Amino acid sequence: TPGTGNTSINGDLETSHKPFVPAASTLTVHTRRNQQALKNQHKATNQPKTKRPLEFDHQLLLGHVSLLTDLAYVTLSASGSSQGMDRSYILTSDRDEHIRVSRGLLQAHVIECYCLGHTEFVSKLCIPRWQPQLLVSGGGDDYLLLWDWVSGTARLRVDLKGPVEEFRESYKSSSSYAQNPVLEGRVEKIAVSGIWSMGHLETTAENIQGEIIVACEGMPALFFYSLDSDGSLAFRQCLLVAGNVLDVVVIEGRSTIMYSMDNIHEKCSTNILDKGPPRPSLGAVTFSVSAQSWDKEVNIEGIIASMDQETLAQDEVLQEGGSKATALSELLYGLENLRKRGQEE
Repeated sequence: TPGTGNTSINGDLETSHKPFVPAASTLTVHTRRNQQALKNQHKATNQPKTKRPLEFDHQLLLGHVSLLTDLAYVTLSASGSSQGMDRSYILTSDRDEHIRVSRGLLQAHVIECYCLGHTEFVSKLCIPRWQPQLLVSGGGDDYLLLWDWVSGTARLRVDLKGPVEEFRESYKSSSSYAQNPVLEGRVEKIAVSGIWSMGHLETTAENIQGEIIVACEGMPALFFYSLDSDGSLAFRQCLLVAGNVLDVVVIEGRSTIMYSMDNIHEKCSTNILDKGPPRPSLGAVTFSVSAQSWDKEVNIEGIIASMDQETLAQDEVLQEGGSKATALSELLYGLENLRKRGQEE
């Protein structure tokens, strides 16, 4: 039919032939520059628009009406499932404070329930391997939520603001802060950048089954919470590290975690470049059975120190600055962009 686009559902190109007619014309444009601009506009807009489809078999199974922030896939065994059979689920979080529980493939379009309780964006989900019926979530709020996600019920609201404020006070009394008081005069909101779980810790408390490890955007610290067999989550300790934490890898066999750090920016800052001596980009901590707390792992620290990680891209960023520094900051720190402001709320 003339004036309509041709659409294919069999993998062919989708082409639209409807011409675009600018509001301006040669009768309303007089200067040479504007006439040339109008001519270029005609050339650019009257070309057929081509849309190339995906070149592999695909089917839309799950969707959100807001920006998707994290995803967890879990299978409950027959003993832990109300249906008496193994069943898989997909848990997804979004910018609109929602956590959605859907069935696994091939029924991902079926929504089982929602976990509602956050007032800001939800950025991270964590399902402990030893208690897969539980879910720990965090984001832009100053607390974590512990869920019985199968029923969509919030079991516990765990304070994060207190440990973060305690960390800030501890950091203010450190030598690093004395040299460069980045925190002075700044009120930063909390944005959870990572939640991880670790089981099989040798603790004196028999009911403690594992740890939940939390990192916040732009903070050189790890926050540890103990998860017991009754499904209770309690703060254990905060550990200061050499740079803002970016990611964590759990090594359960050694009760150890390794973490990557930002060695380009100042501690507690997402945009101020560190012009001091090079800092490591990797670190490790282990759980001390005797002290019943987390501390630096000496052996792994020695291995890390021998790796070629002294400068990374620090020199290049410091020399060029400007757009490269801004791009790096946007790459490493983007969670605050999820926070709603003004009319969005």
